Amino acid sequence: MKKLYITLLSLSAFFSNAQCYTRLQSGGLHITGIKTDGTLWGWGFNNNRQLSLVSSTIPAYEQYSVQMGTSNEWIYNKNGRANSFAIKSDGTLWAVGSNSNGILGIGSTTNPLSLTQVSTATNYIAIDGYDQHTLALRSDGTLWTWGRNDNYQLGQGVTSADVLSPIQIGALTDWAKITVTGTGGSLAIKTNGTLWSWGSNSASSLTGFSTTIQSPFQIGTATNWLFVEPGYQHVLALKTDSTLWAWGANGSGQLGRGNLTGISANPIQIGTATWQSIATGRNTSFGVQTNGTLWVWGENLLGQLGLNNTTNKGTPTQMGTDTN
Repeated sequence: MKKLYITLLSLSAFFSNAQCYTRLQSGGLHITGIKTDGTLWGWGFNNNRQLSLVSSTIPAYEQYSVQMGTSNEWIYNKNGRANSFAIKSDGTLWAVGSNSNGILGIGSTTNPLSLTQVSTATNYIAIDGYDQHTLALRSDGTLWTWGRNDNYQLGQGVTSADVLSPIQIGALTDWAKITVTGTGGSLAIKTNGTLWSWGSNSASSLTGFSTTIQSPFQIGTATNWLFVEPGYQHVLALKTDSTLWAWGANGSGQLGRGNLTGISANPIQIGTATWQSIATGRNTSFGVQTNGTLWVWGENLLGQLGLNNTTNKGTPTQMGTDTN
């Protein structure tokens, strides 16, 4: 009984001191999260020190959440396939994990032992990267990039050499939202609602081209793009009128156009419903309509659509009946 009593006291203390997460991000096989007290935590694979655990032996993975560093000033985090990025309240950007092709932007290709500051800038507000290159947005509306550049994913025109430290894309100051594709492409929305792309155009995921795009190029003429979300070789995008659009590969039905084949080189509208949020997996698509219902489509060979079957879906299919 005494042992049980002590255990209950310990559990009570643990839960009373526990912090809720305000932001969670997944990588290839690891997750990081920021708690309400501003601390940064991670769990999962750590084979490239992406969890920022300083020790002589690198554990292959962590089953439980471990704190990354000691700072309590974290406000934004984003994971790549095998690395982690985070921004502090002072606008500084930090990175750790796999650093192939200089994807961390710390001036070398060496994997750091712990979270390391990226440049000396103090006005970073957003970042995105996967396993080839990285994009970063600063509060002055400028766009910065670094890492692998064999497919011109850094948007530097004729230059295709890798870059190990942040370099600005052009001189414009009106960039608003950024994202990268899993195949070396880049997508960004400007403050005027126009959508731009550059880099690898695998399966026409950057629309309308059959080759790489060396510098930012506008997709169509629309000025009401709100949010863009790439999968592996397909892209979903929302407009300010709540319509949903898709393009790229459709081998598993991920474009939601009613079949499981083909490629769309330009944005096509998915039905006539109105949508409030979207997300993608490798070959899957997810969306919440403005009425609060959840819809899924695309690859489902492992049941990843949550429909209690393993059949690929070429048309948005409602998951359950909840409306919240």
